[in-house]
Amino acid sequence: MSLDFTFNSFLCGVLDSVRINPRYITESPIIRLRCAQCLGVNGLLFLGSTLLQGYFSSLLLPLYYLFWIFPLYVLSMVLSLFWIQDIFDEAYEISNRKREVKVKLAKISFFDTVANMIFRKGIIIIYMIQVMIVSYLPLYIGDVCSVILFCWLYSYNCFEYKIFALRLNTMESIQVFETNWAYYFGFGFIFTILLYMYPGLVNSGIFALFFPFLVLVSVEASPPSNQKLLEILKAKMEKSKIKKSLKVFSSTVKQEFSDTYLIRKMIKQKETGLIPSRIQMFWLPRKVYSFLIVKMQKFTTIE
Repeated sequence: MSLDFTFNSFLCGVLDSVRINPRYITESPIIRLRCAQCLGVNGLLFLGSTLLQGYFSSLLLPLYYLFWIFPLYVLSMVLSLFWIQDIFDEAYEISNRKREVKVKLAKISFFDTVANMIFRKGIIIIYMIQVMIVSYLPLYIGDVCSVILFCWLYSYNCFEYKIFALRLNTMESIQVFETNWAYYFGFGFIFTILLYMYPGLVNSGIFALFFPFLVLVSVEASPPSNQKLLEILKAKMEKSKIKKSLKVFSSTVKQEFSDTYLIRKMIKQKETGLIPSRIQMFWLPRKVYSFLIVKMQKFTTIE
């Protein structure tokens, strides 16, 4: 993968992370309501409460955290889970109307939402363990690597609603992230640097404050490699005189993800220089996931 293409992918990710389409907010009263609720609970209530901790004595501060901050933190995370899901669903439908694509999201039950949330958070927890291990590297290597890994983590957090809605399996979604590592590194770069400026629970409050808008951005955001890979695939098919008809890729978000994976699987790109075409930042979560799947299959067979 060339240096120019890598830098352009990174820059595209950075620009996409701050390019929000105001149409979503202006056209949907549900999005306006949910964004206002997220700003109220996460911004005013939770973040405001963490900033007031300086007014409490060292004796009362533990009680303040135990009976107010932590319950409020849990409440804000649970409420944000469903509010942000509503934000994404509305934005996804608006995006499809804009593209003139008739796609209807299936209604997801409460229990399915919770179950998938637990599974997705499990992947993130394993990833966090990986970040923790890397952070112990000597000198500044651990800190730099942690920042890079957090950039990918925050990108994954933003795009996981998109992945879940499109019913992509975990392995395929991880493949997409690993083969478009420069883009997703850029997408999470500004957000990660912003969060690193504030420690502790203030960090969590800022994350919850901006997260709904990053999810809105993720609806239309996609790696720049898709069109280039499609052109390469067409050229290879014409060169080899394959007469199979190539279906026109639709502009739906699902194919923005799945086509990248399928095309990269069909085309074995040669790496140029020292820049890899894939970085396996999800190596540990993928191994744990595969191990659990095998164990579950064995358990099901025994039953």
